[in-house]
Amino acid sequence: MSKTTDALPVAELEERAAELTRADGQTDRPRVRGALQDAYLRRIPNDEDWSFFFASSALTCDARYTTGTVSVNTQDSAATFSTDVTITAAMTGRKFKANDNADVYDFTRANDTGGTLSPVLSGDRNITSGAYTIFQPTYTLADDFDRFPRGGGLLLYQGGKPTVIPELLLQKYWEKYTASPGTPAYCRLSGVDTAGRQRVEVTPGPSTAINLVATYLRRPLPLRSTTSGTVTVDAGSTTATVHAGARLLEAGTGWYFRGDAFGTGADSEWYRVSTLNVATSALTLQLAFGVSGATSAGYTLSMAPDMPVKMHQAVLFGGVATVLADQNDPLWQAYDLRYREVIAEGKR
Repeated sequence: MSKTTDALPVAELEERAAELTRADGQTDRPRVRGALQDAYLRRIPNDEDWSFFFASSALTCDARYTTGTVSVNTQDSAATFSTDVTITAAMTGRKFKANDNADVYDFTRANDTGGTLSPVLSGDRNITSGAYTIFQPTYTLADDFDRFPRGGGLLLYQGGKPTVIPELLLQKYWEKYTASPGTPAYCRLSGVDTAGRQRVEVTPGPSTAINLVATYLRRPLPLRSTTSGTVTVDAGSTTATVHAGARLLEAGTGWYFRGDAFGTGADSEWYRVSTLNVATSALTLQLAFGVSGATSAGYTLSMAPDMPVKMHQAVLFGGVATVLADQNDPLWQAYDLRYREVIAEGKR
């Protein structure tokens, strides 16, 4: 643990893990760095539904559209609607269901009164001026969505009380699937959109415009640090000024600052950054810098794991155990045990 904070920024985690695994050479550092990232981004989040990773967002569901009638020939994809229908661009990507046909089709807008079905209309009967519905069962979740908590996280409020919409595996989802819109009762994760954001599908698709609450575990950002350029900071000052070559755009408020000459690894002296001004190349530190200043000196700006500080050692021990196991070092079991001890304490 550093001399000024109980937080463990990633630069210190990497240095200490490299020392513990005897991976001090620069060729070994990527392996150490990768093991720490795996512990933070995958192993720890999958061990528990951690409260510090919980987040929520609202999904605004679209009402079904049933105005007018539709005509479609069998084995054809062109759908022609009556003149009182207005097909909007937003309807592209929704589902189409005709009352006289059992199947559900993907729908694409062609014009104000026309659209295209995929696949073509099944069966041996044309639909002539038949009733239909266009509905949207699939919605995009938050950018940082990782997974729903165990037991479900998609909620529908009914009578002022949240009701869980259970998440099902694909086969079970199809067993419960309902072709006609109604009140959502089940859900499944359904691929990603063009921006890589997770999507969720509900069945039945919503028949009315409702809001669903998505309570989920967010995906933590990868741990990063930067050492580019140099810094000048006076003893007792809360302002540090970085010089040419610094890449402050890589950093952010809440990161940790260290003058490398005053110690690395467990001897680090970290100062939390309360504000960061890219225009003036200045950092405002939460606490005054130590007893000695530095001029044009090497420094490190580093993220710390976004979790309670008592959990930071789990990242260290989990990464060390992975590297040692890869080296066939029996000490990996001791560090894996220490990892599990931190996790057990975190659960309590």
